[in-house]
Amino acid sequence: MMPIRVLMVTGAYPPEPSGGGLQCQQLIKALGSAAACRVLTTSTDATLPATQTVDGVSVERIYVTPGRMSSELAALWRLAWTLARCLGACDVVHMHGVSRKLILIRAMAAFWRKPLALTLHTAGHDEPETVRAQGAALWRAYRRAAAVLAASPLLEAAYRASGLPIDRFVAIPNGVDTEWFRPVEASARAVLRRSLGLDQRLWILFVGFFSQEKGPHRLFEAWARIQADFSTPTGLIFIGATKPGHAEIDPSLIQQIRAQADASGLGDRLVVIERTDEIERYDQAADLFVLPSTREAMPMALLEAMACGLACVACRLPGSTDTLIEHRVNGWLVAPEQSEELSSALRTLLTDAGLRQTLGRAARQRIASLYTAERTARRHLAVYQTLRDRPNPANLPVQDPIVAQGSRLKAQDHSHSGRIIGWQHDLTTWSFGHPLQPSAFSLQLPRNISS
Repeated sequence: MMPIRVLMVTGAYPPEPSGGGLQCQQLIKALGSAAACRVLTTSTDATLPATQTVDGVSVERIYVTPGRMSSELAALWRLAWTLARCLGACDVVHMHGVSRKLILIRAMAAFWRKPLALTLHTAGHDEPETVRAQGAALWRAYRRAAAVLAASPLLEAAYRASGLPIDRFVAIPNGVDTEWFRPVEASARAVLRRSLGLDQRLWILFVGFFSQEKGPHRLFEAWARIQADFSTPTGLIFIGATKPGHAEIDPSLIQQIRAQADASGLGDRLVVIERTDEIERYDQAADLFVLPSTREAMPMALLEAMACGLACVACRLPGSTDTLIEHRVNGWLVAPEQSEELSSALRTLLTDAGLRQTLGRAARQRIASLYTAERTARRHLAVYQTLRDRPNPANLPVQDPIVAQGSRLKAQDHSHSGRIIGWQHDLTTWSFGHPLQPSAFSLQLPRNISS
C-alpha cells in the first residue's frame, strides 16, 4: 500500500525550539514508512535555511519578523505560494497549534479538497474561547477543521465546553521516543556528566523558555532558599531561550537570576544553556527535573524527563501534569507559585536518593506503557486514513462514532456510557483510574507501523 502523504504545518520546527515542532518531528519519525511527510513551517530565525532536509524530511521555512507588517505580509504571500505547490502532492494537511495562518491554510485546503486536521497543543492559546476572541475569520477556520486533535484532558474539556461538534474530536496525547529518551546505568551516567562538563554534585534540571509562565525564576528562588541545608553544593541547569525573539520570553528573568545568584555566592552553581540538540543527555545526567510552570497542556519536557527515569517535580495543573504524575508514586506535585512548598519538595528529594530512584523508575514505566511515540503515531495514522478515505473529506462532517481517551475534567454536564468503541488493541485513559469515554468517529488502529 502506498504511504499516506501528509503536509505538516508548524509554527517552528527543529532546530528552532518549539514544543509543537518537536512533537511533530517525533511523530514523523514514529510514522516511518507508513506516511510520506513534508514540513511547512514559519520561522523567526533568519540563520536557518529556507529549504532543508532534516532527518530525511523536506522542510520549507517561511521567515517572518513578528510585529513588522511588511514582513508579515511578505510571509503570507510566500506561505500561499508554497501551499499552492504542496497541496497537490498531499492527502491530508495537519496543522500543529493555532495561529492566524490557519485562515489561509483552511481556505486553500478546502479549495484543493484536502482534509485538514488541527492539533491543539497549547493550554489557553489553542482553546476555543481564546480563538473565538481573535475574530470571525480565525474562528470560522478553527471550527471547520475536518478533525480536531487535543493533546491533553485540559484541552479536551475546553473543546467540549465550547459546543463545537464533538464528532470531529480526537484525543491523542503527546508521545516520546522511549528508545532515545531512556535511563542509563550509573557508570554510563558518570561518563556522560564528564562529557557535559558537569561534576558529581546533585544537579536539578529545568527545560523551557525563560518566561513568566514557565517560571525559571521561581525554581531559582525555591532552590536558593535551601542551599544552607546542604553540606555538599547542589547545582541548577537551565536549558532554554533567554533572549528576545519569541513572544513568551522575558529577557529580564535571566538577568534577575544571575544577579541574585552572584549576590548570594551561588553564581558558580548555575549552568545556562541557550539551545542544545542533546536534551536527552541532560535528562540522563541530572538528578532531578523540575517543571515550575503555571500553564501547560501536555509538556514534552516533562514527558522526556520521565522517560529517562528522572525523578520529577511539577506544579499541579489539572488536566495536564496531574494526568502524568501521581503524587509520591511516579513524581511529586506542588501547588503553582508556592515557593516554600517547592523548596520543601526539593529538600525532600535531594536528601533521599532512594526516593528519587523509586519515583524515577515508576515515571519511566508510566511513559513506556502509555505515552510512546509509536502509540501516538498509530492514532494519528488512523485519523489520516479516515480523513483521506472519505468522499470530499475537506467539507464532509465526521459522523461515525470514535473513542477518545477520558478526562476527569467536566467541561459541561456530559453523559458518557464508558462503552469502548475501536482502539481494542491500544487502550489507555487520560488520568488515573478514569474510564475511556466515547466521543467522535471510529478509528481502526493498525497494530504496527513500519519504520
